[in-house]
Amino acid sequence: MANLGGIMENMVTILGHLELQIQRIRLLYLEWALERFTPPARRFAGMETDGEFVVVGSPSGRAFKVSPCGGYGYCYLGRGKGRQRPPREELWKEDSALARDTDATRRELNAMTGNLRCALRELLGSGNHREVWRTLQDYWWMRLGMHELAYDVVLGREPDVKEKPVRRQLLRSTRCGLNFRTDWPSEIQPEVIDHFLGYGLTWDSYAPCSFECGPIAVSKGRFVRFTDIAHQIEDLRRRYSGNGGVGEARKKDARAAIKEALLGHYDLLLCYDDELPATGTHREFQVPENKARIRQVIKRVKECIGERESQLELAQTK
Repeated sequence: MANLGGIMENMVTILGHLELQIQRIRLLYLEWALERFTPPARRFAGMETDGEFVVVGSPSGRAFKVSPCGGYGYCYLGRGKGRQRPPREELWKEDSALARDTDATRRELNAMTGNLRCALRELLGSGNHREVWRTLQDYWWMRLGMHELAYDVVLGREPDVKEKPVRRQLLRSTRCGLNFRTDWPSEIQPEVIDHFLGYGLTWDSYAPCSFECGPIAVSKGRFVRFTDIAHQIEDLRRRYSGNGGVGEARKKDARAAIKEALLGHYDLLLCYDDELPATGTHREFQVPENKARIRQVIKRVKECIGERESQLELAQTK
């Protein structure tokens, strides 16, 4: 039992550090998009919408995928269309300091995700499936779930039936406010979960749109677990969602209610639709007053992340 307590304490520590690194890579992408992106001379289907190059809100998050933060250098254009790999130097001007910070954050994300995977497998081996699901839900929430609610407003929408079993349960739980502390998908076998840990628990291979479009959020006080806010998400689902999710006519009100609920749990909640140019195009990002405002946003977020990192370091020394 003492060993289980140690595993759980380590798990929450890992999640707290992962939260900050996920916000940091989002912030670094904003810096690249604002300061170092150059529209290519030729058409590039991955980032274009109506002839404009989109840096926040590009189709399927492709702008992030081809950025230094994404690390892939290419984006997938859809079934039968293959990949597109533009020359990196054609899109992103060199910046050694920004590149150094980006590489360090990517390495940290890889390491912390690996640590979480090992801890989850140890927990899975102990037979405590409830805490495995609860921790996966925490990770999914900060990696994608909050983006789906605060940006996409898919509150209450059922996942695609083609989704893999574990991912489908996680998507449904964060969209509907299901509390895995009291009721978790016990019908899914341990070997299925273990397989997901091997292929699905990667920070950069699924839904890159969440890194491109935010929000950026930093927990208030201790790390916020999804079970702490699940009941609020469930209440909002009941209030705003029909069988197929939130209708277009109610999205604005639902988004505002979601943000209000989250503000009680996060010291920082930067929702891009509130503080960034509406269309997310390179052209709008370069308007002088927009550029100045985004630089102030970046400065504010950096300060908040720095303060939170200091708090975590101090807590570890006690």
